[in-house]
Amino acid sequence: SADVHKETGKGIYYAIRAWGAHYRSQLLHHGIVQTFEELAAACLERHFQFGDTQVWPHLLVIDAGYRTPEVYDFSRTDERIRPVKGDNDTQAQLVKISDRAAEFGVPLYKLNTQLLKDKLAVLQSDQGRWLLNSAVDEEYLRQLAAEHKTLVKGQEKWQKKSQGLANEWLDVEVYNLAGAEILRVDLIEPSAQAAQQAERVDQTERPEQDDEGPRWIPKLKGWV
Repeated sequence: SADVHKETGKGIYYAIRAWGAHYRSQLLHHGIVQTFEELAAACLERHFQFGDTQVWPHLLVIDAGYRTPEVYDFSRTDERIRPVKGDNDTQAQLVKISDRAAEFGVPLYKLNTQLLKDKLAVLQSDQGRWLLNSAVDEEYLRQLAAEHKTLVKGQEKWQKKSQGLANEWLDVEVYNLAGAEILRVDLIEPSAQAAQQAERVDQTERPEQDDEGPRWIPKLKGWV
């Protein structure tokens, strides 16, 4: 998934995460790029090492709240790219398809970011279910913890702990969860192979490029 900064030159944050049964997930790689071409190269045109298996991304969820025309243009370059926007947080679904970008030739998904952050907090609190890796630094962790729930007009809402606090990595992980919802990872059935694969995962980021390989994940049961 990717979070686009409203100002050109501020960077596009991205993170690649593998998902398994019961929403178990593993961060494979993350970084910051400056252009959409660099984003495609970092997220879609390479495979990633997952244990002893090479995997290819199924989906790239990208924030279309800022630089919207550019995001839509980018989304038309690859069917795996899905633009998303936060809704007004009143929709019942975590993620729903919208026709508001149909004229631009791309599907647009509206997100209830409040519900997604609730679900992300549950996954993060369940030990061994939502995994990071050794490449994550203190800034990544600070941004993950940039928000808390507070009462706003009698309702609990996720808000920044202080104005101006960076939360791009949190947004990226929220979009990763939205991608898991779009892919319906809740339908993944547990398998012995998936459990063994998770045990073999080296939690150091090791993206590898291979222009000759297929652009999908190989037959690896229990992960997407």
